Amino acid sequence: MTRADKLQKIVLILFPIALCFYFFGTFISNVVTLSPVLHAFFTGGVSKYIWRAIMALLYGAYIVFASIVFKIKFDRRLLVLSIFVLFMVLVSPLFNLQPLHTEYIDQWYRLVRIDVNIGFIEIMGYYGNAFFSFLFMFSIFFVLPTLFRKSKTSFIVFWFFVAVMLIACLYSYSVELQKYLNFKSVAYDDDIRSFFPSKNSFGSFLFHAFLISVYMIFIEGPSFQTKFTESNRHIWSVGWSLLSALFLITLIFTLNKNSIGAAILFLFLLPLALLVKRTRSKKFNIALFSSYALVIAIAIILILDIPSIRNIFVGLFESADGRNDLVQLFFINFRGAQIFTGFGHTLSYRLYLWSNNIGTYIIMNNIHNAFFTVLGEGGVIYLAFYIGLIVYNFAILFKQRANILSRIAATILIAFIFSSFFESTQLYISGSSGSSLISILVLSIPLSLDKEKSSTETQEDIREVKHENI
Repeated sequence: MTRADKLQKIVLILFPIALCFYFFGTFISNVVTLSPVLHAFFTGGVSKYIWRAIMALLYGAYIVFASIVFKIKFDRRLLVLSIFVLFMVLVSPLFNLQPLHTEYIDQWYRLVRIDVNIGFIEIMGYYGNAFFSFLFMFSIFFVLPTLFRKSKTSFIVFWFFVAVMLIACLYSYSVELQKYLNFKSVAYDDDIRSFFPSKNSFGSFLFHAFLISVYMIFIEGPSFQTKFTESNRHIWSVGWSLLSALFLITLIFTLNKNSIGAAILFLFLLPLALLVKRTRSKKFNIALFSSYALVIAIAIILILDIPSIRNIFVGLFESADGRNDLVQLFFINFRGAQIFTGFGHTLSYRLYLWSNNIGTYIIMNNIHNAFFTVLGEGGVIYLAFYIGLIVYNFAILFKQRANILSRIAATILIAFIFSSFFESTQLYISGSSGSSLISILVLSIPLSLDKEKSSTETQEDIREVKHENI
């Protein structure tokens, strides 16, 4: 074994470890609410930035090392464009250094003045997030596809995450059982959240676990070293199907409107994705569309019978409508240099001040829309770049539409984009736990399939040439 082969083996051994460390390093702040000390360490103050810096450095060092060992070639066009966009993002704080303040009349008709001074630490945190986000983007575009194609243990991070969410469900059913039993009359203040900080956080990760579980049902063949006999193929499919059903049912109980709406959209699109390439047998099609009709009928019955579920759909549109005033203030103040540079590190503080001005009983520092968030952080160029990445992702999946995993990935991408209109979590250019696994599912794995296919076709061409020469 050559030195290069040994280094590649080391990289592949470390691959699942690096992915798990990175994901759970960003995820841990969501599951330490039961411990005030740990919660304070991972979510507040300087310790939060130090922990994130450690994760970024270790993950970044591994990605750089892997790209050198495997001699990863980067797309020059994307590299140049990304450097330009990153420059615009890094310049943004220079146009947002002035102190922020607002004045408004409170409910007792008193004049209230709020001043906000943003310090050096916030700017450094913004720069750190920007650098790491672009590093993560390059890793999922170029490095992770190669590692997924070559590693035999590439899916461990997904299995561990699903295991954690299974534990969260079991914990919730044991500790919050009474809330489930009183589901028809469950109050908004009586949230089902397991050991997560809120029902929205619990519901969001249940949505991810549901998508991943459905994806795992269709993983098969030598691409990911998961060769099955007929019997354990059925066990694999039934097991993941049961897990996906558990996560979906629990998600409904959380009353997380955004995630439930996205999950329903995914279920409606899934049968169409399964039939895009070719139809199978007539019995299969009849069974599939019968199941489709049954799901629709059950959904209608539940909506009509259970007020809590009916309120999900009403609340989904009411929540968007309730943020209209904040969105209007966002665009009223989005002018001048900010059109191209955004509000940078001050976005959340500005949203906080504006939400005081509109007289809402909920003070917000989040605009709850991924596209507006990207626009607010980096301006129109950053938003155009983000939309371009999404279009590029769809182009990859459309090119590979003959592959069932790519069609499932396209369905997941559509569902996640739908949820993006109600939540601020971004794909690709965000390394947070709220989107990293989904980014890998819809981009890195399809790219690994594409490269594997190209490699296979090249080998076949070589064999054909040799055969002709003989």
